[in-house]
Amino acid sequence: MLIGDGIILQFTIDKATDPDKSQLRTVLEAQFAYERMATARSWFAHLLAVIGVVFWLAAIWPDFLPPGIRVFALTLFGGVLFLTLRTAIAEFVSQRKLKRCLDTEHGLVLRDPEES
Repeated sequence: MLIGDGIILQFTIDKATDPDKSQLRTVLEAQFAYERMATARSWFAHLLAVIGVVFWLAAIWPDFLPPGIRVFALTLFGGVLFLTLRTAIAEFVSQRKLKRCLDTEHGLVLRDPEES
């Protein structure tokens, strides 16, 4: 399983300390939440860039956008910026939760595949 920055998460389960696999479930849920938030933040950031191109074109050619569409684009930009910031914060929180889950002993042994 890939954890940000190209790190691969590879683990074995200790059946004595995690017989019902609830601790494994916690780690996997944290990993999936982190991946979802990272993907959402990336999509919103790309959408901000596309909307930014429209604003640059409007700055170069003042008559490029009618005033009504300019207001709509500005409102859309503000909304997407808010969503980008919100998902960036959620990504940070989910990354911290994932790191906390991996730092505690949950019956999971992490191995670096390059060292094996």
